[in-house]
Amino acid sequence: MKFKAGVDKWVVWVLAFSILLMLGVGVAASFDSDVDLVTMVILWGSNLSIFVLVWVLAIPVEYEIADGVLRIRSGVMRTQVNVRDVVRMAPHTSFVSSTTAAWTRHRIRIATRQGRWVDVGPEDQVGFMAEMLAWGPHLVERADGPRRLWVDPTA
Repeated sequence: MKFKAGVDKWVVWVLAFSILLMLGVGVAASFDSDVDLVTMVILWGSNLSIFVLVWVLAIPVEYEIADGVLRIRSGVMRTQVNVRDVVRMAPHTSFVSSTTAAWTRHRIRIATRQGRWVDVGPEDQVGFMAEMLAWGPHLVERADGPRRLWVDPTA
């Protein structure tokens, strides 16, 4: 089953503002007679490079769970997690960027037996966790204060 990434409106606003700011600086510099050609090339080249880098690394973000494997795609990057290796899964909130959940602060943190963890930010978090639990019956719910989390009791 495939899950689209969640997108927070504030992230869209920040990216839109950043793009407009980069374009504004470039246009303003174009009208300044004191700015030489080399500076203009560096300015527009760096703006274009940042835009392309964000696009290549962060669009699209999607999650697929099939055959007991969680496949995460973030732009050109790919990550896989075997669901049977998951030892902990819990809702998580963070403003810090993540290569696997760059568009939302509402995430699910998944930890594996190997000590690795990934943050995912599916739009349908309830459906995502239900699908993970369907493939990972070894995960049991445990209360951690007001939060819910799922753990492998044998780990």
